Amino acid sequence: MNEATLENYCLEYFRTIGYQTAYGPDILPDGSIPLREDGRQPFLPQAVRDALVHLNPTLPPSVLDEAYTLLTQPSEPSLIARNETIYHYLTDGIKVNYKNAAGEDTAALVQIIDFAHPENNDFLAVNQFALQGRVNLRWPDIVVFINGLPLSVIELKNPANEKTDTTAAYNQIQTYKTDIPDLFDYNLACIISDGIVARVGSVSASEERYMPWRSIHGEKRDNATETEAEVLVKGFFDKSQLLDYLKYFVVFEKDAGKTIKKIAGYHQFFAGRKTVERVLHALQTNSRQGGVIWHTTGSGKSLSMVCVAHKIMKTPAMQNPTIVLITDRNDLDTQLFGTFSRCAPELSPVAANSREELQALLKNKPSGGVIFTTMQKFLPSRGEDTFPVLSERHNIVVISDEAHRTQYGFSADFRGGRLKYGYAKYLRDALPNACFLGFTGTPVSESDRDTQAVFGPYVDVYDMQDAIRDGATVPIFYEARHIQLNTRDALLRHFDEEVNKLSADMSDVEKAQVRWMTVEKLAGLPERLKVLAGDIISHFEKRLQLADGKGMIVCMSRDIAVRLYEEIIKIRPQWHSADPHAGVVKVIMTGSASDPQNYQPHLYNDIVQKEIENRMKDPQDPLKLVIVCDMWLTGFDVPCLHTMYIDKPIRAHNLIQAISRVNRVFKGKNAGLVVDYIGIARSLEEAVRDYTHGGGKGDVAADIRRAYEQLQAYMDVCRQFLKGFDYTEFKTNAYELIPGAWDHVLAHAPNKETAQNDFSDNVLAAQKAYGLCQSLPEAAALTEELAFFSLIRTAMNKRPGDDKPNRKQLSELIGALVAQAVATDKPIDIFTQVGLERPNLSLVDEKFLDKIRQMKQKDLAAELLRRLVEGEIHSRFRLNLPQFKKFSEKLKETVNKYNNGALETYQVIEALIDLAKQTNAAARQGEELGLSEKELAFYNALEENEASVRELGDKTLKLIAQELTNYLRGSVKVDWSKRESVKAGILLQVKRILRKYNYPPDQQPAAIERVLEQAELISDELVK
Repeated sequence: MNEATLENYCLEYFRTIGYQTAYGPDILPDGSIPLREDGRQPFLPQAVRDALVHLNPTLPPSVLDEAYTLLTQPSEPSLIARNETIYHYLTDGIKVNYKNAAGEDTAALVQIIDFAHPENNDFLAVNQFALQGRVNLRWPDIVVFINGLPLSVIELKNPANEKTDTTAAYNQIQTYKTDIPDLFDYNLACIISDGIVARVGSVSASEERYMPWRSIHGEKRDNATETEAEVLVKGFFDKSQLLDYLKYFVVFEKDAGKTIKKIAGYHQFFAGRKTVERVLHALQTNSRQGGVIWHTTGSGKSLSMVCVAHKIMKTPAMQNPTIVLITDRNDLDTQLFGTFSRCAPELSPVAANSREELQALLKNKPSGGVIFTTMQKFLPSRGEDTFPVLSERHNIVVISDEAHRTQYGFSADFRGGRLKYGYAKYLRDALPNACFLGFTGTPVSESDRDTQAVFGPYVDVYDMQDAIRDGATVPIFYEARHIQLNTRDALLRHFDEEVNKLSADMSDVEKAQVRWMTVEKLAGLPERLKVLAGDIISHFEKRLQLADGKGMIVCMSRDIAVRLYEEIIKIRPQWHSADPHAGVVKVIMTGSASDPQNYQPHLYNDIVQKEIENRMKDPQDPLKLVIVCDMWLTGFDVPCLHTMYIDKPIRAHNLIQAISRVNRVFKGKNAGLVVDYIGIARSLEEAVRDYTHGGGKGDVAADIRRAYEQLQAYMDVCRQFLKGFDYTEFKTNAYELIPGAWDHVLAHAPNKETAQNDFSDNVLAAQKAYGLCQSLPEAAALTEELAFFSLIRTAMNKRPGDDKPNRKQLSELIGALVAQAVATDKPIDIFTQVGLERPNLSLVDEKFLDKIRQMKQKDLAAELLRRLVEGEIHSRFRLNLPQFKKFSEKLKETVNKYNNGALETYQVIEALIDLAKQTNAAARQGEELGLSEKELAFYNALEENEASVRELGDKTLKLIAQELTNYLRGSVKVDWSKRESVKAGILLQVKRILRKYNYPPDQQPAAIERVLEQAELISDELVK
C-alpha cells in the first residue's frame, strides 16, 4: 500500500457517502471537465456562482455578484481573520444592501449553504488539486468542496514508509498555509493521515491538538474493523453531520489580542447533537430532565458547553430560548463567562452579579439571552422562606457546570427555628418549567446523592480512559513520598489520646472535623514544613531538568500555605519577589484585611490575581510554582502544568478535579505527575474506579513503581546487547567506549540492522519509563548508565553529515538524561571516536580506505562504510534515476548478503570500498563525455540497453541526450506529468528524436519510459 492507494481508498469512502469525486488535472482550464479558470484560484468559480443562483433564486444578479466578490476576495490581512470572516459568511449568509425595482434601499441576506437541506448543496472531493503558490506549485492530496468552496484539506502519507507519518503530513499542511494561504481562507478543518492514524484539526491548531474521529454516527466503536481514515471520512464528512458541525461546533476564541480557531472533537460533536435532542424531548414531555453529559475534566467541557448553548439557541424548535448557566463558585462563574464572551460573543452573554440583578434579568423575560450566575443567588432573601417564581416559560434551559456539588439540596431541615431547603429546591421554585441539564467530569452516585437522579440519564459519557486514548488528555502518574520526623510517633500517640477524649460524644460529622484538625496540626508542624520545602524543591528541580513546565502545591490551610512559602524561600531566596509580576513561586488564596499580617503579602485583588494566572499559563514566564488551598483546583486550565504536590486529604470528585489540573495536553508533556505527601493512595484508587466508566477500566493514576519495573526490564535488555563487552568505565570514558559498544552490538547479531533498531527502541522505552520514576533512589542510580546507552543510540541514529540528533532525539527527556551524565557535554562524531577524519568519498582517499580496513571494530567499520556509500549515492545521483537505481540495488544486495551471513566482515568492507570507487567513477562520467548533469541523466537512461550502445556508440547517444535535454527544457511545465494532453505531446516528440537517430525500434518503448521517468524526476530543475 502506498500514498496513491490510500488516496484512492479515501476517494471511495467519499463516494460511498454520496460525494462526487474528480481528479485535479481534469478540472484545470484545459482539462476534460474545466471547473477552474486558472491555477491560482483555490475555489471553483462557476460552482460558486451556480450555488449562489440556486440558493437565492429571487435575488437580482447584481446582489449575487457583490456577494461573490466578498466571498472570493476577502480583504483581511491575516489568514485567521479571513477564515473567521468567511466562516460567518458561510453560516450566517452575506448581507448586501441594494436598491430594489422601486428604487428603495433594501438589504438582502445571500445564502451560501443550505443547512436545512444538505442534498441541496454540491459536495465534491478532488485529489491532486494543483495550486500555484507564492514559491512553488503545490499538490494537496485531497481537497473537499461544498458549493465550490474548499472547506477541508486532506494530506496523506505513505503507510508503507515508516519515515513518513502524521507529523510529516502536519508539517506539509503548515507549508501549504505559508505558500498557498488562500486555500485555507475557507477551511473548516484539516485532516492528516498515514493510513494507520487519522487526525483532524483546525487551521490554527498545533499538532498536539489534532484529534482522532472515532465514530460515524455517534456510536461507540471500541472493536471497529474500519481504519481510522475510513471512520473519519464517513463520520466527519457525512453531509448532514458536516453541515451541523460547520454551523454549531466552531468557535473563534479571542484572548490577549490573538484569535484561535477551535473545532469540536467527535465526543463534543455527538454529545452536543444528542443533548439538543434530549432537551427537546424533555420540553415536549415536560420531564424537565435534560440529562447528564459526563465528559472527564480536561477533555474540553467548556467548549462543549459553548457549542451546546449555541445549538440550543439557534434551533428553531426551541423558539428563541433563554439559557441560564450556573456554577457554584464565583471564580468558576467568571471563568465560564469569560470563555463564552471570548468564544461566542454573538450569544450576548450577561453575568448576574447579585440576587437582585438575577431576578431582574429573568423575571418576565419574554425570550432569548444567555445568563450566568451562581447557585447561591437562588437562596431566599433574609427573613424569607421561599424563593419567588422568576419565569414560568417552558423554553428555559438551565445548564449546571460541575453538576455534583450543590445540586442535591431537595430535602428540608430546621435551622434557627425555620424550615430550610437546599439550593436545588429554590432553583426549581424560581424556574418551575425549565429543563435542567448537567455537565460534569465527576458525577456522583451515592446513597444520598446521585447526579442522574437530579438531571436524568447520561446523554453522553467520555471518561478518563477515552480521553487518554484519544490524546485529549495525558495520563496521570502517581508517586508517594513520605516525610519521616523524629517526633512523629510520640505526637501521634498524644493526638490519638486527645482526639479520643475530645470526640467521645460527637456526631460523625463532628468527629470528621476533629480528625481533619488533627491531620492539619501534624501537617503544619514547623519541622515537617522545613523538610517538606526541601523535598519539594529537590524533586521539582529534577522535574524541570527533564521537562520544563509548572508545578502546584496543595496545602490543607492558608496558614500552612504561607508558612511553607516562607520555608521555600529560605532555601531558595532568589525565588521570592514582592512584585506579583516577578518571582518563581507565589501563594494563591482568598483573604481580607483582618487576616494575620504574614498573610497580607499573598492577598491580591481580582485584577492582579488574573495577571498571576496569566503568568502561570505562560510557559516562558519565570513563575514556576504556586501554592494553593482550594483556589485553582477546579476550572484552572494550565496546559504546561505537569506536577502537583498534594499535602491535603482529598477524596472522590474533589480529588479527580484537583489532579486533573496536570492532565492537559502540552507539547513535550507525556504525562502529569501527582506527588502524594499526605496518603491519598486509597482515595485515589477509589476515585479512579468511580470516574472511569464501567467500574474502572484503565489504571489512570499509574503506580510509579510500575514505571520503575518497566525501566529495569528495558535496562536488562540493553545490557544483554552489550553482554561480553566491558563498559565499566562509562562514567569517565563514555565517548571512547561508543565505537566498541556499537561494534559489539553488530558483531553478535544475526541481523545487523534489526539489532540496531531493537537496541534503539529499548533505550527509548527505558528513557520514557525513567521520566516517570526518576525521583526514586533506585531509578536515580541508573541515570548515568542509561545516559551512556542513549549516547550509543544517538550514534546509531546519526547519518554522515549530521551535526545534531534527529527530531525525536531532540525531545526534552533525552536531552535532560544526556545532560545528567558525566561525559555528555559535546556532540558525537563517531569518525573522531574511531580515529578517522570525516571522509570525502568523492576523492576516494586510499589512505582513508586503508584506515577503514585496519579498524579493529570490523562490524562497525562495515556499518560506517555502508552509511557513507548510501549517503554518496543519494547525494550524487539525486537527479539521475538510472544511476540511483543501479547503485542502490548494488548496495542493497551487498548489505543483504552481509546481514544474512553470506559475506564475512572483511569481504563486505572490500565490496563496499569497490562500490564507493564505482560510484565515484560513475559520477565523473559526465566530465569525461562532456555532458551536463541533466544530459548525463538522459544518457544513462538511454545506455541501459547494451544493444543500443553497441549499435549507436557513445557519440550518437550523447547527441540524443543533448537534444532530449534541450527539447524538454523548453517543453516541460511544472504539472506536465499530470496533464495527459501535454504528456502525450512530449511522448510523441521523444519518439521522433529516437527515430531520428535510429535508436533500435524494439528498444524504443522501454527507452521512452525511462526518459519520461527521468524527466518527471528533474522537472523542477528543467524549468529553472
